[in-house]
Amino acid sequence: MNMQERFNRGSPFAANVISSLAYTHICTAASLLVWVSLDMLVYRKSSSSGMITGLVCITPGAGIVEPWGALIMGAMSGSIPWYTMMMLHRRSAFFQSVDDTLGVFHTHAVAGLLGGLLSGFFGRSDLLRMMHPH
Repeated sequence: MNMQERFNRGSPFAANVISSLAYTHICTAASLLVWVSLDMLVYRKSSSSGMITGLVCITPGAGIVEPWGALIMGAMSGSIPWYTMMMLHRRSAFFQSVDDTLGVFHTHAVAGLLGGLLSGFFGRSDLLRMMHPH
């Protein structure tokens, strides 16, 4: 089963245990909630980039983390990339010289690195063996 099949619940074309283990919605919802909350607290307006960071973060761990792990990953992917995008980016001379209007570095590189690292912490080996029985 490849990454796309693990990420999308319906991709295995079956209603089975494996297709029910991709908790992408939990991570995405938590990330969006944290991102919007930080936006509202600091700037009094919101953006939806937290949805993207949640999806990017959970991709390496889709199907191998439990719901509580996906929730923690969502909280972290809503806060850490938010901080790098909204605080560090504005204060860094290096980031100011890079044309990243959409914040792709923060929403994809930071959240992706975070997802890879957190999948190592929260991933369960028995779920990984179920996905890749070799």
